[in-house]
Amino acid sequence: MRKILFALILSSLCNVFAQNEYRDKLLESSVYDQAPAELKNRKAFIREWKFFEERAFPEGKIPNKAYENSIQQRNQMRVNSNDLTRSITWTNLGPTPGYYSNYGNISSRIVTGAYNPTNPNIIYIGPANGGVWKSIDNGTSWTPLTDDQPSLSMGAIAIDPTNPENIYAGTGEATYSGASYYGRGLLKSTNGGATWQHITSGLPSSSYFSRIVIRPGNSIQLLAALGTSGLYRSTNSGVTWTQLLAGRCDDVIYTASGDTAFAVGNGIGMQRSINGGATFSSFSSNLPDGTRTHFDLCLKTPSIMYAAVYASSAVKVYKSTDNGVVWNQIATSQNFDGSQAWYDLYCKVHPKNPNVVFVGTIDVYRSTNGGANFSNITNGYSGGNVHVDQHNLVFHPSDDNTILSLNDGGIYRSTNLGASFENLNEKLTLTQFYRIAASPFTPARILGGTQDNGTQQTYGTMNWAAAFGGDGGEVCFNPFNSNFIIGETQNGGLRRTTNGGSSWISASSGISTSESVAWVAPIIAHPVTSGTFYVARTRVYRSIDNGGSWTAISGNVNGTTAVRELAISKSNPLIMYATSSSKVFKSEDGGVNWTNVTFGLPNKTITSVYVHPTNSSISFLTFSGFGTEKVYRSTNGGTSWSSIHANLPDSPANDMFIYPDDPDKTYFISSDVGVFMTTDSGLSWIEIYQGLPNTVAIHLDYSPTIQKLRVGTHGRGVFEASLNLTGTSASFTTQSGWNLLSIPLNSINKSKDYFFPNSNSYAYTYENGYQISDSLMLGVGYWLKFPSVQSHTIYGEVVNPHTINLSSGWNIIGAMNSPIQTNSITTNPSGIISSQFFAYDNGYNPVTVLEVGKGHWLKTNASGSLTFTTTSYKPPEKTSSSLDETDKIVIKDDDSQTYSFYFTDRNFDLSQYELPPSPPSGSKDARFISNRFVESAGTAQVISISNLQYPISLNYNSKKNSSLELSFISQNGPVNVFLKSGEEFIIHDSKIDRIKAKVSNSEYGFSLAQNYPNPFNSSTLINFEIPKSAYTTLKLFDLLGRELKILVQEKLEEGKHFYKLDVSDLSSGVYFYSLNWEGNSLSKRMILIK
Repeated sequence: MRKILFALILSSLCNVFAQNEYRDKLLESSVYDQAPAELKNRKAFIREWKFFEERAFPEGKIPNKAYENSIQQRNQMRVNSNDLTRSITWTNLGPTPGYYSNYGNISSRIVTGAYNPTNPNIIYIGPANGGVWKSIDNGTSWTPLTDDQPSLSMGAIAIDPTNPENIYAGTGEATYSGASYYGRGLLKSTNGGATWQHITSGLPSSSYFSRIVIRPGNSIQLLAALGTSGLYRSTNSGVTWTQLLAGRCDDVIYTASGDTAFAVGNGIGMQRSINGGATFSSFSSNLPDGTRTHFDLCLKTPSIMYAAVYASSAVKVYKSTDNGVVWNQIATSQNFDGSQAWYDLYCKVHPKNPNVVFVGTIDVYRSTNGGANFSNITNGYSGGNVHVDQHNLVFHPSDDNTILSLNDGGIYRSTNLGASFENLNEKLTLTQFYRIAASPFTPARILGGTQDNGTQQTYGTMNWAAAFGGDGGEVCFNPFNSNFIIGETQNGGLRRTTNGGSSWISASSGISTSESVAWVAPIIAHPVTSGTFYVARTRVYRSIDNGGSWTAISGNVNGTTAVRELAISKSNPLIMYATSSSKVFKSEDGGVNWTNVTFGLPNKTITSVYVHPTNSSISFLTFSGFGTEKVYRSTNGGTSWSSIHANLPDSPANDMFIYPDDPDKTYFISSDVGVFMTTDSGLSWIEIYQGLPNTVAIHLDYSPTIQKLRVGTHGRGVFEASLNLTGTSASFTTQSGWNLLSIPLNSINKSKDYFFPNSNSYAYTYENGYQISDSLMLGVGYWLKFPSVQSHTIYGEVVNPHTINLSSGWNIIGAMNSPIQTNSITTNPSGIISSQFFAYDNGYNPVTVLEVGKGHWLKTNASGSLTFTTTSYKPPEKTSSSLDETDKIVIKDDDSQTYSFYFTDRNFDLSQYELPPSPPSGSKDARFISNRFVESAGTAQVISISNLQYPISLNYNSKKNSSLELSFISQNGPVNVFLKSGEEFIIHDSKIDRIKAKVSNSEYGFSLAQNYPNPFNSSTLINFEIPKSAYTTLKLFDLLGRELKILVQEKLEEGKHFYKLDVSDLSSGVYFYSLNWEGNSLSKRMILIK
């Protein structure tokens, strides 16, 4: 409400001022110096001064041309911006609008406005720090027009009555309020606000416009009241200006003829021009001097004038009926509630009816009888629906009953001269935030302390609403239970909620009211213990019951000076920091005892302090003010500090954010001229400005679950940006265990833990052997292990085409954000790829498409580079399709994972079938010991098996009616198995990890059939098969294993054989018969029944 953020958007040249030069360049007098003594003693103004002092400390003044210089520095950074700067885009989150108790929809302070004189459906308004806005539908909707202009602080708007496309917007408010950000000259549009010309010629470098008037009958002549800078005139449609009067000028008006003009202010007195504003001179008038004076006349009856004069904490209204010569106080019994008219005051006379006059202070007062009496027509503190703190009133150009009321809540319209008002704020986004915070569990749930309009909150919509009143301040969630939130009003008026914000109660039990307190007092939560919060006055207080009660845990940290900022280490909560003015203090016992660690730091106001999220020895500070560096870091627990300001503009830094996924390198700064980011630990900074108006960035907040950074601005609400390069995302899934994967997009943060926080291994890449990598680069493949199946979404920038450097030998590469055909890949030099491309899915598989999120192996015969383009790349001649006519073994484990091996008798270059290096220990793998998956059929080959799930099956498929001999060592000794095409053998013993395989050209295998018939009576037939000619035996055994008969004992030819067994000499029972051939044996059981 009354308590306004006193922050001036000014900066000076970066790293150029020696201390004595710096003082020489200060403005000769400040807003505070120019304020009268009665105002300086008012508590409201003193509180405002503290915010100005933040930027002016310790000199109490602001350097001349500071804002201009800082804007130039920032603009130069934009010239040198890179893809990262341009790819991060801000999106507005509102409030559009806010909401405040009986006032309904609110926007924020609007100080000036104007109707298009020929088309009143068109309205222009100038908010305090939100730029010029335009409506073309009589206030139903609004569009910002000057987001990219040097200053969005508005003071006055005027429209050329002869050509309404010509618009003049003076920047900077001319009030004594510290909420007024300095302006930067005049903005002029000749096309209804579509484009603007920035004009500074003849104007002060830091401007405060109170009013601009255009001479009737000669619209190229303009007069402008510029507050403390005096009265200015232009004779060329605002292109250049000349100062006519020095000293404070509050107001200026023309008569309808344009021949006479009046100007007034406590620095110039009452002045009159009788030559159309060419010259002014004092004239005999009994209008008393005031701290601030505003006046107006009736255009239809210009001899009748009214003036509202603020002096001695009161507003008195005067009337003249003789062109301003004699003034008489009117409505002497009326209390106009002028306690803060240094901030909110106007006087407006109806252009056609001299008996209708409006005086705006906290409320709007109207007289319809020539000032005989006034009535309060808004009653903002008594149930009225018009926000308090009035700044301007605009008359409709053709409807005598329609007015616009401009105030701290925004814009209201009356169609009956103030009998009732309707709200026009629904589509405006102008809120001035001090602090913002989002729920740790519901990122769309945001609260923020605002100027004038309480603590506003949203549940994810553009519409916000006040949680509680006053000026808002800090907001802090319990990080473990978002039902508990602590907020505050100005001067540390603590509030808390236990139901997520549905209701709020006072939370000041135990807090001393005699201690000094910052305007926005710090509130922080313990990072480990739920329900524990800290606040500060001159002492530090702790609550262990979510703010229900507080206990002072320290003595005065910095004497009687209030603590401004607090921070606590997440990795070691005993480590805390507190700042007070330009000093920083450290506690190593949880806030009980404090040590001054202000070593080598600027004598400027500290605006924020933070501790590295994982290393309590690293901490950061930001500073306000001008002429010194703004960001400092300590890496030794505050023993010493080093600047990381680098190329930042010389503009007050308001807040800092350490990116938790890359806390060693990536930081963000909000300042009076924008938001800046470093990705190299502060060696260099870039501005993040796409979509963000040129308003003041006050406070930062980050929601890690959605990777959104928010900034609360002073005049344009809250904006958010995704911390990825373009907003592009790529999703993929990893399996339990080892995965070969890659990062498909170029991301700001390249930390392995950022991408895959749940991985339970190092990241391994390959360069002549496996190497551990902490950073995951675009286009490179990595091995990572996961405890379960997981889904991943990666955010970043698309880089296409992309070139990857290759080493001679095996390389792991990655795909991009879409599948890539291997025949679209080119190399430099050409022809260096000497293998197929392989993916891994519990085993290696040749592929012709590189999948998103997967890593892929390839081998080169020389170093070079690979580029993903659409240029055709010819893969190796021999691909897996060339193996269709070869013999194949398929090994299948109990998880249904299959591995294929081939035997060929063709004249192939087997090197093209080399498999990539073995995956990390514990991974499934199967390969010939030659590291290939294809071998010659003529010799025995050994298959190596790793980590397969047993039992495993071996299935043989032959295209030439060959047979397969398998041999391995079991726990019972050597085993030989012969398989014909289509046959399968199962191994249960998990200790068997090597199998020798050899293909025989014979169509026969080594087999022993069951005798037939079985059981039998007197004789039975035994069939068997051998794959090649060799000495063979067939024997009969009893149940105890005793040899009874040798049935066959001779060299047999390959092929099928049979033996007829006659058992006339044997008794009934169970018998065994066994076939032996070249050291291999098979046995069967038979039953004899007589």
